[in-house]
Amino acid sequence: MSGNSPLDFVDTQELLDELLSRYDYAVFAGMKLPTLERSLSDRAWKGMHQVCSGLCHDLIFLISSDARMTEENNKNNNDSLGDE
Repeated sequence: MSGNSPLDFVDTQELLDELLSRYDYAVFAGMKLPTLERSLSDRAWKGMHQVCSGLCHDLIFLISSDARMTEENNKNNNDSLGDE
């Protein structure tokens, strides 16, 4: 975080616990880039594993779709540069 948020004073596990408590089904995954000292990744889920698996698959689909649209937009923008 930026160092200016009150959330900086909240332990990561406490923050995850609070977020998970707000939903019947939830999936969280986060990762910081590794440093020489350590790498940090956190994963948590709450609820029936079938529902949480579905949430994960839906998220994978959304990310893939967004990446595909971004690639197509970049290609179209690069193609239109030659039209000027």
